[in-house]
Amino acid sequence: MQWRKEIGELLFPPRCVICGVFEKDVADGLCATCLASVAYTCSPQCVVCGKNFKAAPTEDHLCEECLRCPPPYTMARGITFYEEPVRTLLHRLKYDFDTTVVEPLLKIAGNYDFSVFNSSDYIVPVPLHSKRLKKRGFNQALLLAKLLFPQRARNIVVDNLMKNRNTISQTALDASARRANLRSAFLTKHAGIFRNKRICIVDDVYTTGTTVAECARTLKRAGADNVVVLTFARVQEKYI
Repeated sequence: MQWRKEIGELLFPPRCVICGVFEKDVADGLCATCLASVAYTCSPQCVVCGKNFKAAPTEDHLCEECLRCPPPYTMARGITFYEEPVRTLLHRLKYDFDTTVVEPLLKIAGNYDFSVFNSSDYIVPVPLHSKRLKKRGFNQALLLAKLLFPQRARNIVVDNLMKNRNTISQTALDASARRANLRSAFLTKHAGIFRNKRICIVDDVYTTGTTVAECARTLKRAGADNVVVLTFARVQEKYI
């Protein structure tokens, strides 16, 4: 009954998973203050890689890097910037498998327009090497794909794009070392499934774009017609 719920919330108000505040108005695990601090990506940005421009012109356009060396994907977008509270939520999901962050992540993603990705035939989470998957116990990219596309579960393709080398962590590497580390690290198990298809790659964080670019390159070699990228967060260039 409603009155029981109201009494319960009065005695035991919901708690924000980020700041820990107890408030009646905490919705889906986030207080209004933490939700308001989420930094969503926005224009002006590169029409291809999604890089954020900090100065004029104010319209979206190609960045110098994409103009000079076009990436193997058509478009990459992040829902938010990799800042608090998203940074903490994704870290707790990825390294602690903390399921209390799922509702807050869904709450944040609910304010994003996914329509540009609806034309994709398949949704492909960035894979983990089998050893890392066994150690971690789950693939955060797969979980995010299921959370972000709940109505398209049948279109999520798992275990076809595979990581065949257990590379070292990208965290401490610069852009050049990241590219060398991931070169030829992915392969397709049944390449035919991707031929002439439109693919949406999903991952948690876009840092330099090396991982998703290598995945896109592998999918294009398998015959994919078009590849786009969606990450939950994107690192602003000042953090790279």
